Amino acid sequence: MLLGHGHEAVFVLNGSKGTVELRENYGFSRHDLAKIARQLIENLALLLREWEMIHGQD
Repeated sequence: MLLGHGHEAVFVLNGSKGTVELRENYGFSRHDLAKIARQLIENLALLLREWEMIHGQD
């Protein structure tokens, strides 16, 4: 979940596909969502490693 400037968005991290998918958006512009998605993709490997450290592997 991402929060900022009174807005909120939820992205699904598709590690096996190397993509992210917008699940919910409350207030972010398309431009901002595209920017956020690019940043998530650029950091996907790190985010997935951190997720596994916290939650374990499936």
